[in-house]
Amino acid sequence: MPHLRTPATRRERQREATYDEIVAVSARLLEEGADLSLRAVAAGMGMTAPALYRYVASYQQLVDLVAFELDKAATAAWAEAASRFPEDDPAARLTVACTRFRRWALTRPREFALVFANPIAEADSERRDLLTLSTSGHYFTDLLWQIWELYQFPFPALDDLDPVIRDSVLDPLIPAKADHIPARTADCCGSTCGRGRPCTGSSPWSPPATATPA
Repeated sequence: MPHLRTPATRRERQREATYDEIVAVSARLLEEGADLSLRAVAAGMGMTAPALYRYVASYQQLVDLVAFELDKAATAAWAEAASRFPEDDPAARLTVACTRFRRWALTRPREFALVFANPIAEADSERRDLLTLSTSGHYFTDLLWQIWELYQFPFPALDDLDPVIRDSVLDPLIPAKADHIPARTADCCGSTCGRGRPCTGSSPWSPPATATPA
């Protein structure tokens, strides 16, 4: 598994190796259809549940760690497959990545459910760096933004979206990389947006200026 940083000491390397083993054993349990639990992971690693608590203090921390690492590894695989197309063709890269994403969801449904059907809980869970650029939310958002920059197509205002979709845009389950996307784009999408209405300047990737970014 890829690391968030390079361990500096032998103890840190051993600790990182243990985290990797936790994720690997958890992934195997999911693939085998077994229940994912602290006790099952500890047994699969040949250690006691209390010993495992030194690395994940609760079931939710286990879910957070495993979901994050599975999402990061899957995203890296989609990005590698999409990289056979040039950087100036983000639409082709998005097509490949979406195809690989769907294949992953269908062939590994329990991994998919763990990553996308579990809310982000304990943000301070060790190694859970939500700002990493390796997550699927960041990767797909960046490709969509590159496509929009290239083609400048119109898009609907947030208020015109279905409420469920609007809520997902404003409060995504998987965080998106949006720091480089202006909150208002009134002068970059033409005179009309969506269904021929006057442009409101609302970015589909960023919340209104009065909202708190997710």
